[in-house]
Amino acid sequence: MRLAHPRAVVFFGISGAGKGTQADLLARHLTALDPTRGVLRVEQGALLRARASHNDELGRRVTAIITAGKLVPNFVATTVLAEHVSKHFSGMSHFVFDGVARSDLQARMFDELMIFFDRPDYEIIVLELSVEDAKKRLALRGRYDEATEEQIRNRFRWYAENTVPAIEILEKNGRKVYHIDASLSIEQVHMLTLRMLSLDV
Repeated sequence: MRLAHPRAVVFFGISGAGKGTQADLLARHLTALDPTRGVLRVEQGALLRARASHNDELGRRVTAIITAGKLVPNFVATTVLAEHVSKHFSGMSHFVFDGVARSDLQARMFDELMIFFDRPDYEIIVLELSVEDAKKRLALRGRYDEATEEQIRNRFRWYAENTVPAIEILEKNGRKVYHIDASLSIEQVHMLTLRMLSLDV
């Protein structure tokens, strides 16, 4: 099967909501459903961690920020993302993102990026999860940048104060936003995602 047009989907959610898992599942589904197009799967966090591993001043500063559980400056996040998309862009491929547009400025710049790369009709999936459930999931995940209570609090605060307003900005710009209960099982969330995107074929 070949979809009429390439799709672009962005996952949002509090740390631990399952953005990466659901983005991976959707990318695999799109690959199986429409194998001739290919999928550009982008995880902003992974891009930044990769940049932090460079032994230069920017890498060291990004490492310090990530380790503290804070967000890197807008210009760093946007530049790293734009460079990656530019390097791997195909006019045919589907896009699946998670961890992008974490502030109002990043949201505006992400919107411009998607328009520039001919994906103005991208759709947004917001995975809703309580702070209590998110804490339990992060404890099981055991990542170095989520190891302390302060790091986790910083992440949750940033999401509430910056990312939620960023989602609202994108919605006001006319982007379709779907909300899904992320406390459901991984498979249930995946099936709801496909249904919202009309990909449950």
